[in-house]
Amino acid sequence: SSLGYSLSPIARQTTMGGGHELPPYPKWVWSPAGGWFNYAPPNWKRNTALVAAGWGVLLAMTFRLSASNERRLCPPNRPIPSQMWCKHAKEDDPKYSCD
Repeated sequence: SSLGYSLSPIARQTTMGGGHELPPYPKWVWSPAGGWFNYAPPNWKRNTALVAAGWGVLLAMTFRLSASNERRLCPPNRPIPSQMWCKHAKEDDPKYSCD
């Protein structure tokens, strides 16, 4: 071999770009992603929709908490987009008009 050492048949196929069998793995192991080498997990569309809905709820809760707690010690010298939905925008900047 030109590398100075001999490669195993699987390593030789891999380095040459050839495919090989998947290594042995336990079939009983559960994981949220579907386990090892599971290329078509069951219910993947439903699971993806549930995760997306969960993220949406989490983002909405974070947005509401941020909008209700945002305060400005000094009035900004230019309009800031978050002032449109901030609960205390009028108190913190009396000159602000949300029209």
